[in-house]
Amino acid sequence: MHVRSLIRLGAAVLFSASLATVASAQATRTWVSGVGDDANPCSRTAPCKTFAGAISKTADGGEIDALDPGGFGGVTITKNITIDGGGTFASILASGVNGVIVNGVNIKVKLRRLSINGAGGGGGLVGVKMLNGAELNIEDCFIFGFIGSPGRGVSVELNTGTTASVNISRSVIENNAGVGVAFQPPAGQNPAVRATIDASYIRVNGGFASGVYATTGTSLSIMRSSIARNGAHGVEVDPGAIVTISESDVSLNLTDGIKCSGSGVVRVNTSTVFGNSGFQFNNNTGVSTQFQSFGSNRVIGSNNGTIGSILPQ
Repeated sequence: MHVRSLIRLGAAVLFSASLATVASAQATRTWVSGVGDDANPCSRTAPCKTFAGAISKTADGGEIDALDPGGFGGVTITKNITIDGGGTFASILASGVNGVIVNGVNIKVKLRRLSINGAGGGGGLVGVKMLNGAELNIEDCFIFGFIGSPGRGVSVELNTGTTASVNISRSVIENNAGVGVAFQPPAGQNPAVRATIDASYIRVNGGFASGVYATTGTSLSIMRSSIARNGAHGVEVDPGAIVTISESDVSLNLTDGIKCSGSGVVRVNTSTVFGNSGFQFNNNTGVSTQFQSFGSNRVIGSNNGTIGSILPQ
């Protein structure tokens, strides 16, 4: 064969090999295992050890799955990704650090069937912290034991200019030192966060912190959930936030059941509110709070506060 032909053939083989290497490094689906190794390609037969090791080998829009039980470590997410614990025990043990950080422009992230543990005395900071992104979905997760500062279960702290959708469903967020779920979008953007909490338990959070906390720029719907035994208010709504609570239980919180301040708006429908140590409804008397009920709630306690208006059912 002519020398030039051999050179061309060799170049073609090298190019094909490089493409294969890139493709294998960015698989659509990757795997982690308790007995894996991050030096592996994260395939099903050669899984990685950690989520952080697997995410660099997973294509944008791909998925990381857990093969068997294990603690797979904290991870920072900067691309479209799904992390699924599958039918096994998939854990993130975040001692002294954040469990998951979501920080990518316009990315969509799904966290499914994970145990995210702040390690109690290990002082984990935040279970799931969102700084940037278009969408965050947390499904069937347990987030607990974050007692370092700020000690939150979920904290949405968007960068300026970012708007996002956040959805939490069928999850348990409990025994954190700070707020169970906090929405703190940047000032001046309204709404910056559109969020739902559905069929979830938010309980026993905060020495002096609320179960759910929403600041200006948040539009939140809480449905079919229990918010109970938290260290301050059950649901705390700051000026400029809009929160609707439906078919839920807000009970046995250390101070108010539902607190709404200033220009905040709270609408409550078909819910039970009782046993809170402060007001069942605290509308911060003297400010222009819009506290609204559909008249279908069960409110038990003499310190019920004042409902601004009764809405038609």
